[in-house]
Amino acid sequence: MTSTWSPPPGPPPLMPGPGMPPPHKPNRTNRTLLVLGAAAGLAGVIATTAAITYSVARHPSAAPNSTAGPTATASADQQAAAKKRVCEIFDAGTKGQAGKGGVRVDGQLNIPVVLRMMNSGSAVQSALTPEVPAEVTQAAREYVARVFDLTTEATGEGGIETLNRLNDGLIKSIDSLLDVCGLPR
Repeated sequence: MTSTWSPPPGPPPLMPGPGMPPPHKPNRTNRTLLVLGAAAGLAGVIATTAAITYSVARHPSAAPNSTAGPTATASADQQAAAKKRVCEIFDAGTKGQAGKGGVRVDGQLNIPVVLRMMNSGSAVQSALTPEVPAEVTQAAREYVARVFDLTTEATGEGGIETLNRLNDGLIKSIDSLLDVCGLPR
């Protein structure tokens, strides 16, 4: 008896074409790993940004447009306008942060808070021009330094005691800049 092979009845099974991957079921584990990898990558980017910003803030270059304080040619109106600009930027960057949590929540980096703090510190630093009065410049620089100290430590392996100490320093610098700017607490 001779037998010949014949395909099963019904439509032929779908086969992937050349260069196409074989069909597979979605793998939830791979998706979870992808999301966790993306979150870790984002945390790495934030940590790198914080480190670079901290380095720049700690070692300002001696540019001709330095922020040493008011120049002899800055009028009282120019100084007042420069102070107002710094204070408005500071106020906008810090307003509404209460109740958003600290730089870490349940041991995890609070990314929105850290990004906002870094943005605020960078914006205040960028607003410092030679026309800004010396007392505002000094308080603003202290604020910027404390922001970058705290955010840099938070994106690293900082312990809770260190973060609390740095946060206390940041609060003092915020209070100082609020006083110099004449803003309510």
